[in-house]
Amino acid sequence: MVRCATTAEAALAARASHCAQAQFDRPAPGLDVDWSRSLVEEGGQHHLVLIPGTETEINTGTETRIGTNTAPGTPTVVARMSRTADAAAQLTRTTELLRALHALNLPWELPLPLAGPVFADTGTDFGTDPSDSHRAAVVVQRYVPGQAHPPHCGRPEDLREICRVLAAVDTTSLHPHVAQPFAFRGPWTPPKIAALVLLPQRLEQRDSSVPWPDFFPACTRHTFEDTARRIIRTVHEWTELPVVAPSLVHGDLAGHNMRWLPIPGEDRWRLNGILDWDLACLWDPALNPAYLSLWHGEEKLGQLCLDDDEHHRARVWLAAMALESLYDAGLRLEQIAPKKWRRLLNRALPRLERAAELLG
Repeated sequence: MVRCATTAEAALAARASHCAQAQFDRPAPGLDVDWSRSLVEEGGQHHLVLIPGTETEINTGTETRIGTNTAPGTPTVVARMSRTADAAAQLTRTTELLRALHALNLPWELPLPLAGPVFADTGTDFGTDPSDSHRAAVVVQRYVPGQAHPPHCGRPEDLREICRVLAAVDTTSLHPHVAQPFAFRGPWTPPKIAALVLLPQRLEQRDSSVPWPDFFPACTRHTFEDTARRIIRTVHEWTELPVVAPSLVHGDLAGHNMRWLPIPGEDRWRLNGILDWDLACLWDPALNPAYLSLWHGEEKLGQLCLDDDEHHRARVWLAAMALESLYDAGLRLEQIAPKKWRRLLNRALPRLERAAELLG
């Protein structure tokens, strides 16, 4: 969703832009923008992004995606603003992480922050959501051109190279700034596991038109609990006592976080930049190919991994992600239509079955 910036959002972005400008000896290109004429991209769960726009774009409601075009007039900076109190609290850490990553000279562009975060005055009314009572934070950062790669058609050799580069990063300078494993949804606690394993019974009680599938031996209504607990136990053991040296894991290598540019005259794309490093941590390198396969096709997973062992671990991580999706859906059980439940089960249960076979 794209909309016009509110007065409060534009004012906070202008303050952040002024702070960024103060870091330079002379006027910096791109920072002298009129934030009151900004478009707001609301696609992120924890942040929204203000994109300096033109009056025509705002009046016509043009859906300018972040980094989708490289035409004249494309902005050189954007303002990233927190949507929640937790996101605001993390913005200083992620700003320092991006600076540390930038110093490593990775082969892709990063959304380099131009100054530290600026915090709104307590009680500022942003007017976009009654729950936005937190002290919002914003940082101005370099715009990264590009767009999401069309799904299910990424070249395995290109994706494998991304995994190789991330696994080879010297993470010494990143340690103070990275997130912790399981930062996105938190670890599997006993109450969370208890709610998950009751899902087959709860689903059938809610709607008999959605019977729990019985054609996956490790995932029937009778075996689902054992399989789920074994997968959860395994990924926690791999986290607490790593079976391979932890390396840099991005945490969300999908969609508009990956900024690709089509190569003129060729039927292929070049990765130009990577956004949204908030969840980056030091974890099992098998997670990066697992994340990439969710967008580009799970059938490619074996080609993205560096060896068979990494491939097997990635399959188990995909199963753990499927369990997270099932748990989240269980929290909204009554709001999800039967056909969506069938689609979710048909996507998730095969991942659990493959993981169960690999774990023996």
